[in-house]
Amino acid sequence: MEQGVRSRRDRKKAQHRRTDRQSFYISTALVLALAVCAALVFLGSTYERSPRVGTNKSLPAVQIGVAIPSRSSATRTPASIVALKFNSSRALAHVKKLTSFGPRVSGSIAEGTAADYIELTLTEFGYPVRRQAFRAPNGRIVTNVIAHKSSVQARSSTTGTPPWVALGGHYDTVSKTVGANDNASGTAVVLETARIMRETALPYDVRFILFSSEESENPSRDSYAGSLEYVGDLGKAEREASLGYINVDMVGWPEAGYSIGNRRLGDRSLVELGVEMATERQLEFVVDRGYSIRLSDHQSFEKAGMPVVSFGAAAYPHHHAPQDSLDKVDAGQLAGIGSLISSMLKQIPAADS
Repeated sequence: MEQGVRSRRDRKKAQHRRTDRQSFYISTALVLALAVCAALVFLGSTYERSPRVGTNKSLPAVQIGVAIPSRSSATRTPASIVALKFNSSRALAHVKKLTSFGPRVSGSIAEGTAADYIELTLTEFGYPVRRQAFRAPNGRIVTNVIAHKSSVQARSSTTGTPPWVALGGHYDTVSKTVGANDNASGTAVVLETARIMRETALPYDVRFILFSSEESENPSRDSYAGSLEYVGDLGKAEREASLGYINVDMVGWPEAGYSIGNRRLGDRSLVELGVEMATERQLEFVVDRGYSIRLSDHQSFEKAGMPVVSFGAAAYPHHHAPQDSLDKVDAGQLAGIGSLISSMLKQIPAADS
């Protein structure tokens, strides 16, 4: 009897011990679960506060075209900065497309196809585009292709012709080359710059101009016919409203630096700005030397009294040669000058600023 009572007592104690252990395990599990939840909440909030690539919470990225502070930055015109960057792959694709048409001699089918491509590209960017037809020195009818970026700010501040800047280059070639560097490279830079500048607010209009007939093959060597035609059509008020012309001719060759300059016939302000910005970017360049400094479309504007600067090649061994092919153009070289020009367009001092 006593033994049976003791046995029941032992079983009750064992049962209490099991219950105590189960309570301990459950309590411990609950504490651990609460600790894990708290950790997850903390980590989640920390993650949300941390920079994330590809979102508006990421660290500031370097934007091509953002103004670099300098000793003269206080005199420059402010402009809104857009997120679009100069895309060297897009620019190189334009070079590839233009060279695929073959030599783009003034008035040839290939040059006309190139003009159609340029017009379509600028139209797709959202610009109003017009073609200025004229007779080239070889007697053929050719066209300059012109896109116009209007400035609301410029038009609200004047009742006359709004101030304007032009960026351009020629798209024709001599007969024996597809002209990858001379001048599909410059044409590509103008097109890509037009794309990234579309939504940038500026205090002046911008005209993107691709010229025919810079390369003339007539006995009189009456070159730069396209730019001469354009400048010749400008009225006095338009000339006086011009803040300058930026020329881009042969800028894809990676084995030599850029050339920056003009013929020293007048205003040097754009040359000085270009040199300053190239120096800030640590680009390799020479001043007032190279083919496109002596011989290119900027001369037409310079002789008419407008400020000009031409960007080109410091040297190029395949000038007007069959070897001026796609492999001579480097995407990085296009990006270097394209980023400089897109930034420069935002910093040209506007009239009355």
